[in-house]
Amino acid sequence: MTAPRLAAAAEVAAGLLAPLQGRAIHVSGGTGFLASNLLALLHAASEAGDLGLRLHASARGVGGARPDLPLFAFYGIEPDIAWQAASVEATRLPDEPGLVVVHAASFGAPADYLREPVATFRANTDGLLGLYAQAAALGAAHVVFFSSAEVYGQPPAEALPTPEGFGGGPALGTPRSIYGEAKRMGEVLGASQAAATGIPFTAVRPFNLFGPGQRPGDGRVPLAFARMALEDRTIVLHGDGRPRRSPCAVLDGMLQIAACLAPDPRRPVRAYNIGDPTGETSMADLARRCAAAAGLDDDAVELGGAQDGAPARAVPDVRAVLQLAGGGWMPAFSAPDAALAELIDWLQWTAVRA
Repeated sequence: MTAPRLAAAAEVAAGLLAPLQGRAIHVSGGTGFLASNLLALLHAASEAGDLGLRLHASARGVGGARPDLPLFAFYGIEPDIAWQAASVEATRLPDEPGLVVVHAASFGAPADYLREPVATFRANTDGLLGLYAQAAALGAAHVVFFSSAEVYGQPPAEALPTPEGFGGGPALGTPRSIYGEAKRMGEVLGASQAAATGIPFTAVRPFNLFGPGQRPGDGRVPLAFARMALEDRTIVLHGDGRPRRSPCAVLDGMLQIAACLAPDPRRPVRAYNIGDPTGETSMADLARRCAAAAGLDDDAVELGGAQDGAPARAVPDVRAVLQLAGGGWMPAFSAPDAALAELIDWLQWTAVRA
């Protein structure tokens, strides 16, 4: 049985994806957190709306024709996906009419891209160029690139919430910036390839998405807070807890991304923030809410340690993507704490399954 929240999101997504009825969609990096959630939503929406979407995906280390993705078992689905075991640089796109290409292959957690900075850069640049060359040869309809809020660096107060037109960038001279700069370069390359090939390009910039599908060791909040609450019964923050984020339940973000998948020939290059500006909170408050979701009191949260150079505040302006989707908010979760509760469920479920 499909998980109720995925089923509810799929009903909304079916309407957003109606322009792609009968199309093929290829997702690179398909076993990753965001990509696997997108595939789950595309599958569920295709069934809910009888859209006949044909799903393809590639990823490193895929074993067999149907990889054992815990997320799909958690959601109670068995998607029909044509898998290919390949890095994005080695991926071969399917020869399908009107193909939509989604490039989601990249390290995303700081611990991962700091360990593999060159591979992170190449996946976002060489990988995108390779996909675009194939897309042009096949006559694909659209290339969608998973960028990141990290492209903005730390916006000044007057650019918060941050609109897509803000032109700032990550700080130079710090290893952490490899991720944001790789995404910025990917967006520049995408715009140049759109001009050269005539295939529309869309960049989506997620802000702090979280939820089922994240690896327990991912390291990003709120997952890291939830894991500490469950395993250590204490949540230790790095720093004073004042940095602010706007966490977004992953299915809410996927609904917004679903609205971006259909090409718009009138706008060959587009970029959209993805996130929930209504949920802005301090790290200290987020930690307390994670503690509560795990059945702990506020005194389970401890402040201390050093800051890691991450932006002090990140909150998106998402009016553009909401307008694209018809002007209304598209939540799969009515309250942020419900999403935190599902995050706790996911961690407990994965621990039992392990």
